Amino acid sequence: MGDLTIGRMSQLNCISERALRVYDEKGLLEPKRNAETGYRYYALDQCSTLDAIQQLQQMGFSLSEIKAILEERDADRIKEQLVEKEQSLQEQIANLQRTQRMLDSFKERCDLVNNLPDTGVLALEFIPERRALRFEVVCEDMLRHGLSGQQVLEAWQVAVCSLKREMLEKGYPLSYFRNVACVVPRQRLADKDIAYSQAFVFIDDDDPRYAADAEIVPANNYLTMYCDDLGDEDAPLLETRYLEMMLDYIENHDLKIVGDYIGEVVLDTAVFLHSGLEELVKMQIPVALNASAATPLKTNRP
Repeated sequence: MGDLTIGRMSQLNCISERALRVYDEKGLLEPKRNAETGYRYYALDQCSTLDAIQQLQQMGFSLSEIKAILEERDADRIKEQLVEKEQSLQEQIANLQRTQRMLDSFKERCDLVNNLPDTGVLALEFIPERRALRFEVVCEDMLRHGLSGQQVLEAWQVAVCSLKREMLEKGYPLSYFRNVACVVPRQRLADKDIAYSQAFVFIDDDDPRYAADAEIVPANNYLTMYCDDLGDEDAPLLETRYLEMMLDYIENHDLKIVGDYIGEVVLDTAVFLHSGLEELVKMQIPVALNASAATPLKTNRP
């Protein structure tokens, strides 16, 4: 049994003859040759080399890399290569996990389409802690008053495209891009100067390369409202009109604004809605409940 034909070598090691021929062609596992007869055969001890080749392939090494490893037999160099493969694998795992979260997010949106919330209705809701990357929105049209809803929304779309480019330039995963929200800083809210001058991109993992750039959006009670039909050609932006209603409610009910306004897009045109620049936005203002506050709204906690 010491001399194995290619067929027997294939059978013993659960590998195709074609794969063995490829290994031979690449110089990884060459059959031995009888000097007298010219007979080509595999030795039984070559099975361990074949095992090593297959294990290295499973770890993501190319055949050329495996050939170099088998020729060098340098433990320190092999460890360096293994560390590099491990880092690459961790990145692949992180990307797959982000893809899984994207799938979960889109499934949730499918459920939301089938059970759309009422729009223009105030609610008080507890929202857990989140993390977000903050971006400045560079778009002068966004800061001018008197624009129609359609004009503001078109300007915002341009700003979002610029935000995507900035994310890519900074090396952020594009999978985060689905979690974009417009932001009105707290001080502007207090002054009732409504201009969507910043944006949040929510991140939903703890990858240290990106989490270090993120800020914590604290858990809090939020005054919330859903808004759709944003693209009216003549009227002011509906989101702005609703936001003014929310600010009036806060003022009239002795509440205190404790953070930035967040307009989180939870459904958009691309897959779930109709055409144009239609979106469903979850409007959120973090508030403090003063002892004297009249709060007829129900607080929803998970």
